[in-house]
Amino acid sequence: MTKANNIEKLKMNGSFSMMGITHNLKKIKKKGVVQKDINYTSDYSIFKFIDQNRETIDRHIADLAASIKESGQINAIIVNNNFEIIDGQNRFKACKLLGIPVMYIQNKTASIKDVILMNNTQVSWKMKDYLRCFSNKKHDNYLEYVAVKNFMEEYKLNFSITLYLLSDARSDEYGRVAFKKGTFKTKNMSKARKMADVLIKIKAFAPDLVLIMRFCMAYFKLSDLDRFDVDTSISQLKKYRRKIDGAVSYEDYLQRIKETYNFRLISRNKISYRKEGF
Repeated sequence: MTKANNIEKLKMNGSFSMMGITHNLKKIKKKGVVQKDINYTSDYSIFKFIDQNRETIDRHIADLAASIKESGQINAIIVNNNFEIIDGQNRFKACKLLGIPVMYIQNKTASIKDVILMNNTQVSWKMKDYLRCFSNKKHDNYLEYVAVKNFMEEYKLNFSITLYLLSDARSDEYGRVAFKKGTFKTKNMSKARKMADVLIKIKAFAPDLVLIMRFCMAYFKLSDLDRFDVDTSISQLKKYRRKIDGAVSYEDYLQRIKETYNFRLISRNKISYRKEGF
């Protein structure tokens, strides 16, 4: 069914459901609103964008659409007397993409100054906020988040590295997306602990390295090689730590860790890899 058909069906039925609540469209005027009341409309044409506002982001719109489809539009957009969007441009486009009514609040005195003020004062959720939220017993998946919290407290590693180890990820997302959705799952706790134990040994002489995601990813990628020995790697890193300096990309760290590992070792103990095999 197309978006247009969805909208028409909503209009014909006179109601729609969102987050388990049925809303009566007959009670919603096309443009008639009471200031600060929550309103809904499927007439996207009444809304306008302010040129001075931030540009919308396609990827963010897609993420919002997925979230709204699952949980409904939780936060209303804010418009002024002329239906110019003060806050919530991406949310508006996400609702339009889904073909569902837009939830909005009209503040008749709002202006571009309020846009700037809101953008300057809004505080995005940090990872610790998601941890606090989802580790509450009221959340179905709370035990996974309690495990993350305990793991962090035990090993004193940052969020990014912790999620990378627990999710056993092999990408830049390293579990962050699932963590923010409340669906995070630990893949292999035993393996994560072994990896964390290695990082703690490295942290003792190079605390800066264990904070760098690219270093950690490159190190554990190389650790999968047959000839790789953890004790040898730690000994070599401790003696020739400076060889790692200057690395920037993931590939840089792969190369420099390999060179550090192999430095002054006999040939049969050296490690090697083919880039295309990684």
